[in-house]
Amino acid sequence: MPNLTKSTILDYRLPQTVEYIQQGWLVTCQNSAITSGLLTIVGTLLLFFFTNSQNFHVAHQNSQGALNALEVIGYVSIFLNISACMSCFILLDRLGEVPYRASRDKNVPMGGRIVSGQEGILRIYGVGALWQWVVWHWLLCFIGGAWTILAQLLVYVWLQESRKTRIGLTCLGVFCVLPFLGFILAPIVNRWRETKKDETETFSNNIESPRSPMAFSPTLSLNQIPSPAVGNTPARDRVRSTTTMSSSPPRGGS
Repeated sequence: MPNLTKSTILDYRLPQTVEYIQQGWLVTCQNSAITSGLLTIVGTLLLFFFTNSQNFHVAHQNSQGALNALEVIGYVSIFLNISACMSCFILLDRLGEVPYRASRDKNVPMGGRIVSGQEGILRIYGVGALWQWVVWHWLLCFIGGAWTILAQLLVYVWLQESRKTRIGLTCLGVFCVLPFLGFILAPIVNRWRETKKDETETFSNNIESPRSPMAFSPTLSLNQIPSPAVGNTPARDRVRSTTTMSSSPPRGGS
């Protein structure tokens, strides 16, 4: 049964930055689900194609181990792409519940600043403690499913085509994989750069700023300022006496 002890704010809305993060993840998961579904269909068609011995025009030169590996890669591709679709559905469901869960939590901040990444911010607003694990599961299945499609094609090329065609298509396959490597390494590199930036700012704040040269110049008090003397009377005493005499009222005549 649902927990009825907590009230729900009906007109609640996520902070703008949190809403942008949520919408960005929603678009990513939706596109990934569509892509993984299409790759599942492609992997199934390739599996039917590769399991038909009539599609190998040089079958007498192919070892049974290579053909079995091609079939296994086809099954792995289908499993990984289906798993990526399921992970996307779970992520979409959790993202859709973020506003509802945040509206029932009185401790979520409504503004200000938070020192955390996107995953940490989403967890604060109720996306769930297992969010990061599901994201990694989806990412590995999504990338693995796409790579196994390319692996199937390359294995077939190496079994059927000439040497020049093998080398050329292998280089093309490696070139196609580079965006996936950037997609995987980008969060790690960004986090490393943020850590180095924070360390640099902390080190700069701890360094004492140099003082102005005027701060070390001695300051003389009024009593320490030398003044030329006339006779035995200091200049300031003579000025004070003159001021007193000029300010006193004149005496009346005798």
